[in-house]
Amino acid sequence: AAGPALVRLAGLTSGAECGIALKSGSALLGKTGLKSGEACMEKLNMRYFLYARKSTDEPERQILSIEAQLTELREYANKEGLTIVREFIESKTAKEPGREIFNEMVAGLEQGAAQGIIAWHPARLCRNSIDGGRLIYLVDIGKITALKFPTFWFDPTPQGKFMLSIAFGQSKYYVDNLSENVKR
Repeated sequence: AAGPALVRLAGLTSGAECGIALKSGSALLGKTGLKSGEACMEKLNMRYFLYARKSTDEPERQILSIEAQLTELREYANKEGLTIVREFIESKTAKEPGREIFNEMVAGLEQGAAQGIIAWHPARLCRNSIDGGRLIYLVDIGKITALKFPTFWFDPTPQGKFMLSIAFGQSKYYVDNLSENVKR
């Protein structure tokens, strides 16, 4: 009777599915990747901000970038059973700190409106050391408990934060190097 719900347990999109996993015993719960009923309910209560950014505010450049990101990220969130509470869309370079929409999103995370971010790749979030450091610090203090990317793995562990800092550093290197090459 619980067949279809069991197939979807990896995504756990409802309290009923969580309850089925709990009632069916620890072996079934283990198939979800969750360790306890508390973890199961915590996944259901997680709220995410979706963040999409293109590097320029010129309307004729990167026209498909935002729509392509939004489509992919919404499909990814749906497939993974992630609850998006707000979408932040920005058309501005991330080379310098001070992006208004990004800062609004970070303020929402600090206030607890969401616990995670869904973005295409860490490079979409930041390409400067201040913004990257802010996000890693929010992970450190528990304001961000999840960062989800269809193109990058992240886990809020020491190794995960290290790999995230490398991705942010690569993004900064890319934009700095591009700037130097354009000047030649």
